[in-house]
Amino acid sequence: MMGTRMQPNRLRSSLLIALLTPTSMSFASGYKINEQSASGVGNAYAGRAAVVEDASVVFYNPAGMAFMEKAEISTGLSYVNVDARMKSGTSTSKYGNVSTENDGDFNDGGDFVPDPVIPFFYATSPVTDKIAVGVGVYVPFGAASDYEDGFIGQHFADKTLVQGVEVQPTIAYKFNDQFAVGFGLDILHMKGELTKSVDTRGFREDDTVAGWDKDEYRGYEGTSEVKGQDWGYGYNLSLFWKMTENTNLGVVYRSAIDLTLEGKAKMTIPGGRLDQQDPSNVAIGSSATPGIVKESMEEDAKVDVTTPQNLTVSLSHRIDQWTLQTGVTWTEWSKFENFDVKSDGEGNISTIASQAYGTDPGYIIHIPEKWKDTISVAVGASYQLNDDWMLRSGYAYDESPIQDDHVTARIPSTDRHWITAGFRYRITPAASVDFGAAYLFMDKVTLDEYNYNNNGDRVESEKLKNDDGSGQTAENFKAEYETNAFGLSAQLNWQF
Repeated sequence: MMGTRMQPNRLRSSLLIALLTPTSMSFASGYKINEQSASGVGNAYAGRAAVVEDASVVFYNPAGMAFMEKAEISTGLSYVNVDARMKSGTSTSKYGNVSTENDGDFNDGGDFVPDPVIPFFYATSPVTDKIAVGVGVYVPFGAASDYEDGFIGQHFADKTLVQGVEVQPTIAYKFNDQFAVGFGLDILHMKGELTKSVDTRGFREDDTVAGWDKDEYRGYEGTSEVKGQDWGYGYNLSLFWKMTENTNLGVVYRSAIDLTLEGKAKMTIPGGRLDQQDPSNVAIGSSATPGIVKESMEEDAKVDVTTPQNLTVSLSHRIDQWTLQTGVTWTEWSKFENFDVKSDGEGNISTIASQAYGTDPGYIIHIPEKWKDTISVAVGASYQLNDDWMLRSGYAYDESPIQDDHVTARIPSTDRHWITAGFRYRITPAASVDFGAAYLFMDKVTLDEYNYNNNGDRVESEKLKNDDGSGQTAENFKAEYETNAFGLSAQLNWQF
């Protein structure tokens, strides 16, 4: 392979390519979260827009509030135990180092998805015999991952955090005993954080890095971090139709929400093999002290994010003690074509990044995502055992918006399946509790990840090319993942 010495400006550009290439993904379908109530979990959220059982109707179908005779509060939380692990992986660095998780230098990253606790709160109240109001506070969007130190794919992903908290004031109007409509505001606060590392071993003049073990190169890892947050506003429209005495239809539309997450992009370069303070000394060798930061950069940054609009249609039908429920949700993920981090100005980070990627001035990151629209479907049933006990079960299929050639290590995802069960117990005429349990499983996920430039082409490395220009030419991470999860939800309902 070619082994030319890099000039200082090329050196800095290559570091930036390695540092600032995050790709955001979520364990949920896209980055949506389904766990908005325990009563919904029991039926795998099937037909929730076509039933009125408690105050969580604020989220599932606000129009249904008009059919509630008393004020009510529903609150609770969901806990999800996620087992997500890489089963095999191979990383090729831009300097030609090929490593696996079993070679002693790296590891598989451990169980890299934290176990989240997801709270929710809803309150509803009739105002007149035709008008009802309500409010909800819940978490509609989120993703989190955090690999262990030494992860084989750490130059593509380390920590990912995306969190959205929403407040939804809403109103419903009942035209008659069969038909009602609802309108609500979606007030969303979203924040995000992405980190990764960069391997600087390959900048030695003699390029003799293949034999280094983990302890020898520890302290030569650069780091990158991007943080931002913003408020955004949208709306929801809903209708609830009692088609017959036993059959209900619910339709809910939620608009997209535009946000600009503003914050900081940071980058540090270690002083082990690189000393950016002395451009004439590009490759220092062992004379430098490992782990000492020689340069730290910071720059204002922003990310434009548009949450997807979606449409849900639900149907429920009661037969004696049984209620059968089904529903389908369309989500417009295809608007998420690229992930771009931009600078508010033209500082050191964005200037070098623009030159490295061939992007317009002011770009720090450009990642092609190419997500697709999705359909999720669910079926469920509830059985009213007696006046106090209701039993629930359900199944849901949730299509992933991530196309096979854009799966990444941030949180690898594919289509998922839910099997659920739950129950409601009425403690008093005014109080009840809901419990739900869900098991999620997904097919094995395979990824083949590269870095890309502004034109959608892979960012190639001269060091990886053979003398005739053939062979592996781009930094790459190949891996297989397996993921499953078990969730528990609890909810208290109180009428007054």
